[in-house]
Amino acid sequence: MRFPTKSLFVFPIGAGMLFLAACGSSSGNSTSTGAGSSGSSSSAGAAVLKTAKTGPGTVLTTADGKTVYMFEPDTSTKSACAGACLQLWPIVAAPNPLPGQPAGITGKLGMLTRPDGTRQLEIAGRPLYTFTGDKAPGDTKGQKLNTFGGEWYVLAPDGKVIETTGSSGSSSGGGGYGY
Repeated sequence: MRFPTKSLFVFPIGAGMLFLAACGSSSGNSTSTGAGSSGSSSSAGAAVLKTAKTGPGTVLTTADGKTVYMFEPDTSTKSACAGACLQLWPIVAAPNPLPGQPAGITGKLGMLTRPDGTRQLEIAGRPLYTFTGDKAPGDTKGQKLNTFGGEWYVLAPDGKVIETTGSSGSSSGGGGYGY
């Protein structure tokens, strides 16, 4: 009867380790990589990014439809989002190996290795995040928010910043997230 008791302890420890990994510090090394030679990813070849039409325009999203953002203070070799920032702005994890170039996306894919070893996906040298305030696919409530020392923007399929807010699920104000 000890097996069920032990398994109850494994889950909280594993979940805690995942939480700590997501709260890494703010610098890292970047490896900019073009299309992967295998064209597959750790998720059985599924595209890691896609596009969607939203209020601000055609933007990048994760495979499950979450809008993707960049953080103005980031560089291609260093993420400025750590600790409490990652609670609202989770990274977009880079699969290993990086996938081939997704259809309709022209920005060069790459990855940033965070100090805790977590691999963060980049496009055109910009580390990628999602926003917990976006509740439905196509929401862009994080667009132009000024939190954690900089502004957040959605990205076009070529990796360029889109500065307009539009009207589809977007918020040009703080929305209660003005940290």
